[in-house]
Amino acid sequence: MEAYLKKHYAQEITDLLNNSDDLQHVSIHVNLTQLQREQPQLFARIFQDTQAELARWNECLLRAQKSLIEGNLFLDPGFQVKENCHVRFVNVPVSPAELRKTAYPNNDSVGQFLQVKGSVIRMSSSRFLEYRREYACTRCKQKVVIEAEYCKSYVFEPPGPCPNAREAGCRGQLQPVSAQPQPDLCRDYQEIRIQEIMSERNVPASLVVTLEDDLVDSCQPGDCVTVCGPIEHRWKPPAVGRRTEVTIAMRANSVAREESKASWAKDLPEHLLCVPAEWQEVLREIGELAARDLLVQSIAPAIRGMYPVKLAIALALASCTERVGDGEQQATVRGHSHLLLVGDPGLAKSQLLKYASEIASRAVYTTGMGCSSAGLTAAAVKDEGEWQLEAGALVLADGGICCIDEFNLMRETDKASIHEAMEQQTISVAKAGMVCKLSTRCVVLAATNPKNLYTMSDGLGKSAENIGIGGPLLSRFDMVMILKDIRAADWDADIANHLLAQALLDEERECFEGEGNRTDRVAHWELEKLQLHFAAIKDFHPRVSPEANVILGAYYKACRSDPYRDPTRTTVRLLDSLFRLAQAHARLLLRNEVTPIDAITIIQLMEASWGFGKIGIPTYDLIKAQLPLGPEQGTIDRLLDVLNLHGVVQDTATVRPIDPNILRRYHRELIEKQKRKQQLEQREQSTDTGRIVSDGDDRSQQTVSSTLTTVDDFREQQLKTVPQRQLSTASQRTTHVTQLTEQDTEDLLNFEIEPSGEFALLSESADVSDAPPTPCVPGVRTQARQKLQQFEFQPKREARPVDDDSAYESMVRDRTVRQQERGTQEQCTTSQYSGLADEDVELNLSDIEL
Repeated sequence: MEAYLKKHYAQEITDLLNNSDDLQHVSIHVNLTQLQREQPQLFARIFQDTQAELARWNECLLRAQKSLIEGNLFLDPGFQVKENCHVRFVNVPVSPAELRKTAYPNNDSVGQFLQVKGSVIRMSSSRFLEYRREYACTRCKQKVVIEAEYCKSYVFEPPGPCPNAREAGCRGQLQPVSAQPQPDLCRDYQEIRIQEIMSERNVPASLVVTLEDDLVDSCQPGDCVTVCGPIEHRWKPPAVGRRTEVTIAMRANSVAREESKASWAKDLPEHLLCVPAEWQEVLREIGELAARDLLVQSIAPAIRGMYPVKLAIALALASCTERVGDGEQQATVRGHSHLLLVGDPGLAKSQLLKYASEIASRAVYTTGMGCSSAGLTAAAVKDEGEWQLEAGALVLADGGICCIDEFNLMRETDKASIHEAMEQQTISVAKAGMVCKLSTRCVVLAATNPKNLYTMSDGLGKSAENIGIGGPLLSRFDMVMILKDIRAADWDADIANHLLAQALLDEERECFEGEGNRTDRVAHWELEKLQLHFAAIKDFHPRVSPEANVILGAYYKACRSDPYRDPTRTTVRLLDSLFRLAQAHARLLLRNEVTPIDAITIIQLMEASWGFGKIGIPTYDLIKAQLPLGPEQGTIDRLLDVLNLHGVVQDTATVRPIDPNILRRYHRELIEKQKRKQQLEQREQSTDTGRIVSDGDDRSQQTVSSTLTTVDDFREQQLKTVPQRQLSTASQRTTHVTQLTEQDTEDLLNFEIEPSGEFALLSESADVSDAPPTPCVPGVRTQARQKLQQFEFQPKREARPVDDDSAYESMVRDRTVRQQERGTQEQCTTSQYSGLADEDVELNLSDIEL
């Protein structure tokens, strides 16, 4: 161990020695993946006995410090050997299947060394913990240091007698040496609770993690962390009248803050590297703007139309990154774009928000009625007499998006609490003696209904009073979309056909569409591909070209100079919003530069939002706009003329036309590919169902075999009591039963009871036997059989081939042929159902065990 540390971590150990504070807890990080590759034996021992190996590695680190002092030219004059040194293991090697596994540690994981990812949702304040205490005997004065156990929550138990009681016969008791904890026997201690990021359950799983020594205050609520350590049991000291609860906790060995958030998609490096290559292939076939339209219509494909709104959602998802401002101070500027949807009920606002939360790598969905200011920002919670800081929705969405539905139902005080979180992207907390600042670097997607639904179609519906949100909060939203329920016959018919087709099966849908209700199929990407795309574009940081800068600046000046402008929307924040959205559009197309086409697209989309649309260019219809979204060359020329930029950026602001036939053929091929994939999945499901059915058939055959075995066993018992005269006849009939085929045995068991009178099976056997019946005493089964004379046994009505005989017909034919061949003179009364004598007729369906 010592040689391995000196070979690979000599520089880190030298940095530890150069620190002048010898009482400080220091640590180095050892990569377990590299250790497994070079020293597999040392790697295996860590997982066999974790605590002993951790103590051994810490001792080796201390010896490595002392051995590197001699001849080390990189040491400072005031170096110190650190006694409080720790080895932190990071990067536990896992397989891709384990990497995508969402199950959190449970009771079966106790004693294992694991690596867990999660988001910090609760954090206690750091405190000074006494984990060792010195005791002394009251008689012999011998001192003993007792260490508290982690599993007992570091609670000291009452000390016992003197350790010399058995050897020297001392009868003293151990008492603490000092009433106050000694500093050298204490350590820093903190507890956090992490929650799984990717969860398909209603309530995500969480885990308590304990931090000690230099790991304290290494994270804060809302951070995405990767924790490595053993899983152990913990419980409180037992008390009379109180139930003892045993919980599991992770004793953290290392904590690493994750800068890149996890994704619902398979965010492995090999998958993300394929995204740019696939995107370039799409660009070569259909072009850049057509590829963007394909991505836009892949967002919530079940919702008809609303493509400008979907484009705004895509831009908001693509803006999940920070932007560092230029200058000497390097101030961080907000890079996340916020979006507000205001519209009538029934326009799929909530569905758009839910689909956006599925695409984002990290998302929190809440409603205005179910959240408060503390639930959105942070709350101080008192747990077991100690105040803990619990993260809210905006803090938990750090690095992702926060979807707030029914935004109008929030109280005004709660709305005011998110002003700082939306603009500065931080939350300053001063509660219960805890003063801190939490990060809220997230996109806010909000949906709300207007106050008066009847004025949405009028001019008053677009007023700030009808929206119900104050001006300071409205100015923090980059775009505010007003959605109106338009009454148009053609649009209503299109929506009706679309919704009815969604409710039908594939075959019925084709028939429905063939009756004059043709609805064009929409080619779209799958959800997993969208997740991969938005996870890969986070590494792109496009710069604004001079031409795009000129266009955005001219549009901002035109909006500010309008005398009829809305003062709540045309603030200085408008220019920042234009730059953020233009960069998001370039990032969405995987480009490193913002072109004039990006700027013109954002201006056209901004004109369709609330508070704009006054410079005189064609705008989008947010509900009925069809693809392609453009911009078209005529719109570009009109905008440049309005902004007096026709001679400045005319050469770079051109759009390459796309052949509609090529685009139509590409969409058709994509739809056919999706159909083939769906058929393949259905075929696999049917194969799995067939396997289940075949398993059931095997069990049915086993049941038939066991039934025949039961019949044979019963017959053998009957043969021991019947006369020798009937032995040969019964044995022959036994042979008849055992020679039945599988189909005959299945038909033999496929009988149902119908209350229709007599036994149809016994009515035909009256002429078979003329001899008097053998005298016998009726038994219990015979009496039960006589009671069943009012029922009729009939085979189930199943479609079978004509040449396929039933079990009954087969037995009758075989018995008749054998009787004619033998020419028997013995007459007996038989039952055509079972082929047994009258004494054996007691065997009925109650004797067969299914």
